[in-house]
Amino acid sequence: MLSPKVMRDSHGQVAFNGTNGSSRQRLAREQATVVRALHEGKTILPGFDPDQLRVTAEALTAKRLRSITKAWPAFAAAMSPQIAAQFRQYAMTHPPQAAGPDEDGGHFAVWLSQRHSLPMRVRLEFERWKVSKDGLPRVLLGLDGCWLAVIFRWGGDVRAFRLPRW
Repeated sequence: MLSPKVMRDSHGQVAFNGTNGSSRQRLAREQATVVRALHEGKTILPGFDPDQLRVTAEALTAKRLRSITKAWPAFAAAMSPQIAAQFRQYAMTHPPQAAGPDEDGGHFAVWLSQRHSLPMRVRLEFERWKVSKDGLPRVLLGLDGCWLAVIFRWGGDVRAFRLPRW
């Protein structure tokens, strides 16, 4: 991979190839292009080895999915090769959310829900996430392992009251 020679100016600031701010802006744009291409799974960029780009893109997607499963434990419990493949498909058209893995997981859950592919195990967590966003309570019937679930906002927290099947 190509990288610029890093130099410092008289104030100790990083100066790329001893040039001015316009070069920094150009470099920042080029770096953003590379990062965007990696997140979109693109493997052809001038000056880069396609195999290394593919491996790097796959590693970034796997890291992103691991972050989501930490923020959304239900995704970890429901993880399967099918969900991992669906996430790779989702990730190619949806860049990571700036708000972090919780938001990214929510958007992935919305994407799965629109395709009627949201695992039952993730549904309660998904509904909690929606309540945290819009504040509207939810009542769910026949959810995995329970007969009735009521999800609501209480103060600053989102609570779920569940009645198990008997």
